[in-house]
Amino acid sequence: MPPLNSTAFVMVSVTDCNDNAPKFSNTEYHVQVSENSHIGTSLVQVHAHDPDFGINGLVRYDIVSGDGKGHLKLDPQSGVLVVNQSLDYEEFTKYTVTVRAFDGSETSDQRKVAFAVIYVTVLDENDNTPYFMFPTVNYTATPLSQEHWTNPHCNDPTFSPSLTSLSMRTPNASPVVSDTGVEASGLRQALRQ
Repeated sequence: MPPLNSTAFVMVSVTDCNDNAPKFSNTEYHVQVSENSHIGTSLVQVHAHDPDFGINGLVRYDIVSGDGKGHLKLDPQSGVLVVNQSLDYEEFTKYTVTVRAFDGSETSDQRKVAFAVIYVTVLDENDNTPYFMFPTVNYTATPLSQEHWTNPHCNDPTFSPSLTSLSMRTPNASPVVSDTGVEASGLRQALRQ
């Protein structure tokens, strides 16, 4: 008697497990921003890819460190970093922000993560007026001297060298002597008789 046989088709479905961590397209991002930038100004967009399927491949983002005062904000879905509060060069000149990409559900303990760093440099604007460290300077010139120098100290918190002018009047009410084009960090004015 000939052997008997039959054929059956079996379909095997391979289910995905969360075995891949997200991977950033760049591990470092560099961006510059003016201290006068408005809240909501976009600075840079980070991106990480996860080849896993479904929620295992869904990537979200957050800030881990480098912005303790909340001046910046990272959109958890898009990865866009924006200005969240007014910036001030005289307070912070740069931020080194560590961002994290994570996959899976927000409550999963099987999430995998990756990290990148965003270097944000704040650009200074001329938003501060000079001020004298000593508002009153008394100076007496003797008639015999040909030239006298005084050095009232004037500070300008703005980083960029700013030009200013200084006007002074001699004690005998002679015309105002002024000088321009002197750096605010070291004003020096010659009083001539």
